Amino acid sequence: MIAAKDNIVADDLQVGVKGLFASLFPGDLAHKTRRGQAGVIRDRRRNGGGSYDHHPSPRKAGEVEIDEAEAAIGRQISADYLDARSPRTSPLP
Repeated sequence: MIAAKDNIVADDLQVGVKGLFASLFPGDLAHKTRRGQAGVIRDRRRNGGGSYDHHPSPRKAGEVEIDEAEAAIGRQISADYLDARSPRTSPLP
């Protein structure tokens, strides 16, 4: 017998069962997470973190909207990179 906090007593069988469930939990959680992410991708919704110029849409869950002000900066950075300009000399705001 094992005594835990609050005077709860567990026998060897209960300890073994709790250990079994504890060892199965991470794999089960990973499976559920991947299944959820697959459903999001299947519904053509956004899966994962956001980028600089994309923000969650307040109208529809999982959809993104492009912030044009931030997108203009992103396009300028890309153009500068393609022209081999240094970020230190780029005329960004």
